[in-house]
Amino acid sequence: MLPVVWPRALEWAVPALAVSVTVAMAALQAGSMPDPVATRWSSDGTASGPSRRDVEVALGVVVVVIGAAFTGLADRLPSVVHARMLVVTGHVTSVAWAGQRGRLISANAGASRWTDTSPTWPVMSIVTMTLIAGLIGWLVSAPRARHGRDEPPADDDPGR
Repeated sequence: MLPVVWPRALEWAVPALAVSVTVAMAALQAGSMPDPVATRWSSDGTASGPSRRDVEVALGVVVVVIGAAFTGLADRLPSVVHARMLVVTGHVTSVAWAGQRGRLISANAGASRWTDTSPTWPVMSIVTMTLIAGLIGWLVSAPRARHGRDEPPADDDPGR
């Protein structure tokens, strides 16, 4: 029988990736964005709201890290159902904010003024990434429901 991989580390993969991508995008593109940056666009793609660049870059990283922290809180809960929901919430929150930050950074990168920007990623792509992240969170936290909160699955053949 193939060994069952205890996916506790997999629960952290999606939030860690979201944090890494957000930090990398912010670090690489922050200097090429105007100050202030566009943060909202109307339905026709016209920039309709600015914010300070340094605040937006820092806020994006902080919120993605907070989303990832939900995954860490899952280990503190006695209820497996609540722990699974926190893993899913952590995945959804970190990916949704990373997607939104990526959209904001890519739209503002290289622009000379915030009014010259237009969104580069469709909102539905962010929604799709978020739904996939939630599904991944639900699937990788499934062994919590089957095997309990604290212990990895027992080996089926103790004589090996």
